[in-house]
Amino acid sequence: MTMIQQQAIQIIDKLPDDKLKVLIDLMNMMLLPVHDTASERDGSIRIGLARDMELYNPEYDLDEYNPEIAKLFGVVS
Repeated sequence: MTMIQQQAIQIIDKLPDDKLKVLIDLMNMMLLPVHDTASERDGSIRIGLARDMELYNPEYDLDEYNPEIAKLFGVVS
């Protein structure tokens, strides 16, 4: 094993699981070929580190403030 591989293992051994997951995702994005996943086939493509993560509560209404936002952009209904 090379010195650089030993250094990498020492760093990885100290990482908590959440940061290790991010590191693995980054390595997969940089080193592995792009492949067709189930989420890409059903049209819900997430890029980068957001893949396989819930970023908001599914019960939250994302469209709740659309009328107020439309007013900010001059949309008259």
